[in-house]
Order: sequence, then structure tokens, then C-alpha cells
Amino acid sequence: MAQEQASLSPREFVNQVLPAALSMMSAKTKGLHAALGLHLLGEGGGNWTVKIHDGSASVEEGVTDYWDCALSVHAEDYLALVSGRMTPYEAVARGRIGISGHLGLAAKLRSVFRI
Repeated sequence: MAQEQASLSPREFVNQVLPAALSMMSAKTKGLHAALGLHLLGEGGGNWTVKIHDGSASVEEGVTDYWDCALSVHAEDYLALVSGRMTPYEAVARGRIGISGHLGLAAKLRSVFRI
């Protein structure tokens, strides 16, 4: 799967791989109710809303009126994060990711978004 991920653009990854991966992670999202804004900056970027509701999750392109937490990251850095080439701690320390809203939720979701 790593080779397949490397050939996808950030937009393709969020639209194709992320929904499938989230559906396989229902145990990690059990009991969690959250709306996450995902802003990928630069080429291949865009805006998405990830909704998690007690074990189920959906990814919708576009923005909603309300998010519990929002992440802003350059599209290529997002691919590095989800593939494990960069850790969330490295991204924060290097100023490569912006987090707003509920910071505790962002910390909890880091294991969910590591594909």
C-alpha cells in the first residue's frame, strides 16, 4: 500500500484512501464524536470535513460551519505525516502544521490519521 500511497496526489489520497482507512478503524473511533476541518495547502490541496460519530466516519470535500478542531498543513507534508515519514511532533516542532480548536482532540486523532 505504501507504493500506492506514494503515487497518489494529496487530493486523491484524502478522497480515496482516507475514507476507506477510517472505515477500517471503527474501534479507534468508538465513542468519539467530532468534526475535523482538514485544510491542505498548496498544489493538490483543498478543504475537507471529517465527521466521526461513535465508530463511523465520513470525509466530505468542502467546509462546514462548525469544527471541533482544524488542521492546516501543506499537502506534501500531509502525505509525509500519514505515511509515517514525518511524525506529528516533528510537524509541530518545525511549524509545518497549524492546529486550531480542541487541541486534546487533535492529539487523540493522531493515531486515527496515521494510515
